Amino acid sequence: MFRGLDASGAPFDAPLPERGTALARIQFGATDLASVRNLVANHADAAGLGPMHASELVIAVNEVATNSVRHGGGRGTLTIWLEAFAVICEIADQGHFDKALVDRERPAETVAAPRGLWLANQLCDLVQIRSLRDGTVVRLHKRRSTPAVN
Repeated sequence: MFRGLDASGAPFDAPLPERGTALARIQFGATDLASVRNLVANHADAAGLGPMHASELVIAVNEVATNSVRHGGGRGTLTIWLEAFAVICEIADQGHFDKALVDRERPAETVAAPRGLWLANQLCDLVQIRSLRDGTVVRLHKRRSTPAVN
């Protein structure tokens, strides 16, 4: 049942499901954002996302990682998975917020209005957010145009 933009509680109060083995995992701070972008770009390129979709994923991850630095305790952890149909990037930090659908709300017209999560939602195929007792997790999914062959 959709509860509108004031959604709270289940399913947003449960951790995201575990994924398989991570392709990469790094911790980052303010001085590491270029490394975060480069890591995502390299894996997106290797996964065959194509230049436009790879750039969209890099921008989305950069926006969320920058939020971790600014609002999530100054640092975070980036984890990347490659699945048959998607590249998945997760940013976790120690921050908290109480608006479960914050990425769906159009930001205000003012220059200072936060727009990182909204922008990530515009650029990715799926954005999952959980803000729990031990911090916030944002998982960004970008579909691959051709599935991986094992």
